[in-house]
Amino acid sequence: MFANLEKVMGGTAEKLSNNKVLIAIRDGFLVTTPLIIVASFFILAGNFPIEGYTDFMAQFFGQGWENHMDAVIDSTFSVIALLGSIGIGYAYARQLESDPIAGAAISVVCFLILTPKSHPAFTNEAGKVFNGLANTNMGSAGMFVAMITAIVSVRIFVAIERKGWVIKMPDGVPPAVSQSFAALIPSLFAMLTFFLVYLGFSLTDYHYAHTFIYLYQPASTSLRDWT
Repeated sequence: MFANLEKVMGGTAEKLSNNKVLIAIRDGFLVTTPLIIVASFFILAGNFPIEGYTDFMAQFFGQGWENHMDAVIDSTFSVIALLGSIGIGYAYARQLESDPIAGAAISVVCFLILTPKSHPAFTNEAGKVFNGLANTNMGSAGMFVAMITAIVSVRIFVAIERKGWVIKMPDGVPPAVSQSFAALIPSLFAMLTFFLVYLGFSLTDYHYAHTFIYLYQPASTSLRDWT
């Protein structure tokens, strides 16, 4: 019985371990590991679990010193989906034997196409609407969107590339310029695909892919301190 179970589970585990998509997701997020570990030290430094620690440190660095740790924390944890998108795009393009840099670039651009950039619910006292990329959508809440976007966009990019629908430059052109033009048409197809996806969601009650996946309700929050 156990031998049969081991045979079935072993075969399944081997297939999963050789799956290019899973390998890309694993390797892509491993890129963020050292950044998360370093940022965790800053979280610990600002929230050390000892009574009186914050007040003691305030004697040297002033009141609210712990808020300065957010400069590092928000630059890692709050954009983890963006970092994951870059890493997965790079890793998946490498798995498919394409240009990893181009894969990372097209992945992050397609992710940003789907990411909300205006938030009517977020207004300041003057009633001005916030326009920009909110950390809410760039962090853990955007993780699945980033993963899906990275895999699909790179897959489209490589599929068009393998069809030979690329702009080929003469032999005398520098390799960097040649690679840039070769990526033009595949990038067009990938970006156009996600632009159509963006338009599709905009016609629904969800408005954005992020909302569709997480049922996130921005109307329940407010933003008061931005200008």
